[in-house]
Amino acid sequence: MQEGDTVRADYTGYLNGVPFEGGAATDQEITAASGTGYIDGFAEAFIGQMTGVEFSFDVTFPKDYGN
Repeated sequence: MQEGDTVRADYTGYLNGVPFEGGAATDQEITAASGTGYIDGFAEAFIGQMTGVEFSFDVTFPKDYGN
């Protein structure tokens, strides 16, 4: 994928190896770019990935994140 491309993805967020409540979605439309409303680094992680291939990455929640 290149920056600005859009993909439909399923994802699950983990904290200390355990899925966390509200951290999963199915068939979510994601644009591979910054400023898309996701946690910094989330949507950007799709840049350079191949569609149809499962991958993982780490992001850090901001200290002032509400949940």
